[in-house]
Amino acid sequence: MTNNVGPAPDEIELSVFGPGDGEAAAIHVGDGSWILVDSCLDAKTNEPASLDYLRSIGVEVGRDVSWLVATHAHDDHVKGLARLVKECRAAKIVVPEASSFEEFLGLSKLDGRLAFYSTRYTVYSEYRTMMNHLRGNQELTRIVRAQAGKELPLGASMRGDRVRIMCLAPSDAAVTMSRRALARLWTVASRSPGGQRVASRDPNTFCAAVVLHIGDIALLLGGDVLVGSANWGWRHIVGSFPYVRSIDGHKVPHHGSDSAYYATVWNDWLMETCISIVTPFRSSGIPDDEDIKNMKKHGVELWQTARSGAIKRPRDVIEAEGKLRSVTSGTVELAGGLMGQVRVRWRNGRVRVEKFGPAFQVA
Repeated sequence: MTNNVGPAPDEIELSVFGPGDGEAAAIHVGDGSWILVDSCLDAKTNEPASLDYLRSIGVEVGRDVSWLVATHAHDDHVKGLARLVKECRAAKIVVPEASSFEEFLGLSKLDGRLAFYSTRYTVYSEYRTMMNHLRGNQELTRIVRAQAGKELPLGASMRGDRVRIMCLAPSDAAVTMSRRALARLWTVASRSPGGQRVASRDPNTFCAAVVLHIGDIALLLGGDVLVGSANWGWRHIVGSFPYVRSIDGHKVPHHGSDSAYYATVWNDWLMETCISIVTPFRSSGIPDDEDIKNMKKHGVELWQTARSGAIKRPRDVIEAEGKLRSVTSGTVELAGGLMGQVRVRWRNGRVRVEKFGPAFQVA
């Protein structure tokens, strides 16, 4: 079995990668056109996993990737995003209408006032690099904001209305929370730059989630959306969208953790033949045995891109890896960092699942 053979023109594909430095997904919607959701780095190559994969199967990424969806500003979903934006020149870039602080700092005029805010610099760096590239090439119009209920039609090169993106989140309430938080941030920055610090809100609160409709196939990609409340998260989503028994493929949200497990989605939305794929978050051991039990009890086919258990590395090994990186142009493989891939392809009413690397079907 090899993963360097691309899909047929009429074949739909969902490939999920992880956990390298995060998770990502690549979707073939037909006729050689692709959608990428989030970005992660392969520890072996230090390149975006989805980019490596597409090139290995002969995809011209500058031409054939039509949409990039960045669900939210967390390290494990945005590392390599700036590279994707640069390489996938024809792609529209979907980001949540509700911004996290990191996104806002990357998009605003507050670039020089970082001292007042304890942001995660790797996330900020991705957005800053992305925005500098777009500004420099006068391509800011490539950015599209996702909000619950918004439908994104795709171009004629993707068979017109045969393919569409339905945005499930963030909700109006999440957008409002975001704007209030950002207004407070701006006030603090204006009055006391370099002084008072502002606590961040969890970007998962503002996370985007989408259903990709590709002909008769529906794929649910929930980012890291949490259970939430009646106003945001999965509780809001299931009360607002009628996807009963209609989901064929499912990227499980938030690494299969209980904070994102909402039984109604599993009971009512997923078809009996649905393929669910989870990427573990190794440093936390998620999904754990209880998480797996919750997901398995619904009877759908469940796959993992790798084992959940964290492999703790001694401090001296970590320090040695850092020194090696400083003196070599190559990459240093992190122990336990092997990335897996689960690939699902639909064609003529048939489905085929393939696994690569440490990926496996959950028994």
